[in-house]
Amino acid sequence: MTPVSLPGLDGRTPLGFLATLGLLHLVTTHAPDTQPRLSWTPITCTPLLHTTTWSTVDEVAEWLTDLAAGLPEEQLLPGFPAGFPPSGAAPDPLRPRRENLRELVEDRYADHVELVGALVTDLAVKPDGRVERTPMVAPTGKQSFHTMFRNQAHYIRTEPHRLREALTRWVRVPDRLAESFDHAAIHSGADDARGEPTEHAVPGATWLAIAGLPGYRLAADLTGRTTATAWRRINHANLLVWPLWTYPLSATGVRVLLEHPNITRDAVLDKGTLTLNPEGWQPLTVFRVCAARRRPSNNSDGPLTPIPVRTP
Repeated sequence: MTPVSLPGLDGRTPLGFLATLGLLHLVTTHAPDTQPRLSWTPITCTPLLHTTTWSTVDEVAEWLTDLAAGLPEEQLLPGFPAGFPPSGAAPDPLRPRRENLRELVEDRYADHVELVGALVTDLAVKPDGRVERTPMVAPTGKQSFHTMFRNQAHYIRTEPHRLREALTRWVRVPDRLAESFDHAAIHSGADDARGEPTEHAVPGATWLAIAGLPGYRLAADLTGRTTATAWRRINHANLLVWPLWTYPLSATGVRVLLEHPNITRDAVLDKGTLTLNPEGWQPLTVFRVCAARRRPSNNSDGPLTPIPVRTP
């Protein structure tokens, strides 16, 4: 296998890591003959995509751009059926009341049960009885899955070169939505010449992060809170915790590693710093663990914001 470095992606940031996993999911799903594997370089925390087909980042970018450009207008993301997620006025049509979710799936998405199950679950409900969403996303106000995905699909359809930028060199684009994956994209009114809050997102990376959502397991814990692959409940806080590793892993292997108990052994969150015991990391070839939590805003759970991780 040939390892291809993707210098635009930094595994130490939430968006960089999630975008990388989105790419791995897409290659695994739509180019399985390449036998993709993923690892990271310890010094720069840059991902390495190992395949039997590609030898340069340009080849990977060309394949990715062709995949996105080949989607029909009514298909928002690769692997998603036309018209999914469903559109409609708030509340989100993909988040009906618990007793109505099975009917929605059986009537409209019987062939895509796993896809629906990666976005919403009836194992947990909101106070109004509607099914809960994955913690991977944090909608703003009355935003639905459909509007979120449609926005990102529009960005890439009109500017497909943003996908290559995501893999090679990030360019922040004004007035593009980061969909709560990237705290660095948010600029307050004090930072803007117009005195208005804005977002300067990396559209290609955000698109990749969203395209990878079907690759995470979604469930609920015994308290009725949703939990997903790489999310941990530590000292009453929900944290996204992810390792970086050196042994090339398949998408299945990555998910197993993200859920491995050794990653957060003896975890303690104190004064915004996460302390972890690294004793069980070496057999997993893990050389670093990173974490983030959401920073709440007035009408959203807020963007993913990195927090310090300490390994005494």
